Amino acid sequence: MKVLAGSLLVTAALAAAQPASAETKTYIDGIGAMKCSAIAVGLKDEPAKAANAILGWTYGYMARRNMERSAAGKPYAQYGEGSADRILNTINGFCSDKENAEARLFQIADTLYSIFLEATPVA
Repeated sequence: MKVLAGSLLVTAALAAAQPASAETKTYIDGIGAMKCSAIAVGLKDEPAKAANAILGWTYGYMARRNMERSAAGKPYAQYGEGSADRILNTINGFCSDKENAEARLFQIADTLYSIFLEATPVA
């Protein structure tokens, strides 16, 4: 159920973040720029290799977000036990849907970070 709720939140957040014009072209590279279509293939064809790369990049990205928030005196996200499975299951579930083929990993990581941040207890 948590994976489904996470996938729905990712879907809603990415729909709101789509560019206004299809003519706008941005060329970026790296794991964070991977499209869901490539992520789904990687997780199917080489699950361990793809999972390691995706989780490593996503955790690094979220750690950077935490460092920025901490340096600004703001609360930061805590991921909790089982977060690797939750992250990977959410990304895999979201990217398995062909309608999400164009979404990029950095967009999903942003949304996942927001979900973790909202779930983090305020001290």
